[in-house]
Amino acid sequence: MADVIGVNRARLERELVEVRGIDAEEQQEMWAEHRRACPFEAVTGEEVPGLLGPQRGAYGGAAGDMYIAWGHDEVAQVMRDAAHFMKPGPGGPFANTILSMNGEEHRKYREMVKDAFAPAAVDRWETTLIRPLMHRLVDAIAPKGRADLVRDYTSHFPFHVIRVLLGIPEEQHDEFVGLAFPGSATLGSGFDDEWERRVQRFLDPHLAAARSRPQGEDLLSVLVHADLDGRKLTDDELYKFLVLLTPAGADTTFAGASTMFLGVLTNPDQLELVRHNRKLLSRAADEALRWHNSAASSFLRVATDDTEVGGCPVPRGTVVAAHVSAHNRDEKRYPEPEQYDITRPVLPRGIFGYGPHACLGMHIARCEMKVSLDVALDRLTNLRLDPEAPPPYVRSGVGFPSPPYIHVLFDI
Repeated sequence: MADVIGVNRARLERELVEVRGIDAEEQQEMWAEHRRACPFEAVTGEEVPGLLGPQRGAYGGAAGDMYIAWGHDEVAQVMRDAAHFMKPGPGGPFANTILSMNGEEHRKYREMVKDAFAPAAVDRWETTLIRPLMHRLVDAIAPKGRADLVRDYTSHFPFHVIRVLLGIPEEQHDEFVGLAFPGSATLGSGFDDEWERRVQRFLDPHLAAARSRPQGEDLLSVLVHADLDGRKLTDDELYKFLVLLTPAGADTTFAGASTMFLGVLTNPDQLELVRHNRKLLSRAADEALRWHNSAASSFLRVATDDTEVGGCPVPRGTVVAAHVSAHNRDEKRYPEPEQYDITRPVLPRGIFGYGPHACLGMHIARCEMKVSLDVALDRLTNLRLDPEAPPPYVRSGVGFPSPPYIHVLFDI
């Protein structure tokens, strides 16, 4: 198996080790103060442009004030109600991608690839790709008796999985990993322009090869042969679709799996519950995503008509930020929300979003997380934190919230 090596591996390690970020619990407490004060908070004046950040160019026609939904019910309402709260559309960030589309256009694009991410397809990938991959990665660390689970395990498999799903050959793995780092976004766009051009140059020969052969199961092949209202996708449409997959399909799963291992290892009683009852693997994965959501912390919507949220009037054209990470910690729904607890009587909801824009890759992400823990528990006997190593923590402010390291010991 190809390793994540060379300059791209070095970059990943710098992000993991050198850039600390802030402790995510500090950030969560700040969000909790807002949520307790007002679960649907009005923001006015000079604060608005700063909150919109690089996306503010997409909302130039929106009303001057905005709201932030901090509470569970308020976030769920905004995310589910596509009739009253829509994405910014073609002029917004990630223009002409599935992330900016609404209504029928969004449905058509999603329909083209839904089968590749459906549970039946994920079951096949688990058998043929995901579980064998986890065993090959563990083969490399099992004889050593110690490891950094982030550096040696969770930072590898998501990149391999998405590369195989796209049909990219293994010898290009290191170059492919480099595409997972979009850089800084420019005003009104989703990603760094030069990074997008690098993605396009990388994809060009693969798209040409996919067009020259009959349709296969890989996503490149599915997309180049897809029919959209009687026509094929243009190169620009293909680029815009594919440019999302590496960061969305790899970075978020890498972060989520790392947080899941941190959750069970810092709660040994729950680790033992999972070890002896593998039906709890799904709960372990979902609780990690509730505890520290590994995707974007909030999602922006625009009110399409006068409406209300939690009894608060929202005029047409108002921007609303649905803060998913904060809503996952709402005390009204999750008692002691700061605790990682797979035995919660209320199962996490909304960790992959709500409504028509719920995460397309939720099934494969959950599968990767579950299988990574399942294989580790089978193969790494007496898996435990290294008491002499720096205590792991979830950092935020740098990429997706996740632990930069998890040093462990296990019996040989």
